[in-house]
Amino acid sequence: MRTPVAIAALTALTLGACATPRAYNRVDAQARPALNKMEGVLLVKQGEIGSDIVVSNLAAQGGLIQAMIDAGINSSRTNKAEEAIIPIRDKLIDHDFAATMESELEKAFRASDISGLSDIALVRAEDENYRQNTVKGSSADAVMFIDTTYKVSPKFDMILVKSDVKVFPTNSALNAYKEKPDDDDNMVEHTDNIYRNSFQSSASLDLVADMETNAAEAANLPASKFISALNTAATNIAQKIAKDLMTDDVEEE
Repeated sequence: MRTPVAIAALTALTLGACATPRAYNRVDAQARPALNKMEGVLLVKQGEIGSDIVVSNLAAQGGLIQAMIDAGINSSRTNKAEEAIIPIRDKLIDHDFAATMESELEKAFRASDISGLSDIALVRAEDENYRQNTVKGSSADAVMFIDTTYKVSPKFDMILVKSDVKVFPTNSALNAYKEKPDDDDNMVEHTDNIYRNSFQSSASLDLVADMETNAAEAANLPASKFISALNTAATNIAQKIAKDLMTDDVEEE
């Protein structure tokens, strides 16, 4: 729910600063009667599994020297991770994680009261106007975009899947329920959403040592170990998204 302007202004005056925006925006209960059909789009633009690092942040202490040290540390860690992940990428060369994620989302949405979500479109690349054109051309009441990435954790001990989800209305009856209603022609600005949230899911590779040791052991694991972990993470995150989408927003005190 959106806090009335008067309350927001009073809060700002009282606290001397604007409240921090919420990390999510769920569908208002009053919007659901107009939200009968939704078009779902899964975007997975990776061609292969990614790697991650623990980012050095000495620069937070301030100073050019700290920033330079950060850059050197992060570059070294990135190079090590990219080298270590090569054997894992080779094992997964024939595995299509994006198709798995698409299938798991369709399964998770079958129990939804909103039609259309049992047939998710999978997109692997997009141009700058893709989302705007998709929303404008949709015959559904709203379009949901699910941006998903997948990678090995910094310690090479887990598979991590992350999804950022936004729903943009096409039905004018839903415009009043945008996070920040407006009347301009851009239909996919950040605050044009009637729903947004971010999700992360992990699945263990059963490796318990440091990064270097885990990476060496991971290189000897069978492809089935990684595929099983990817499938588990995909299933879990799809279920989280489906459940949260059907959860009404609650006005904060």
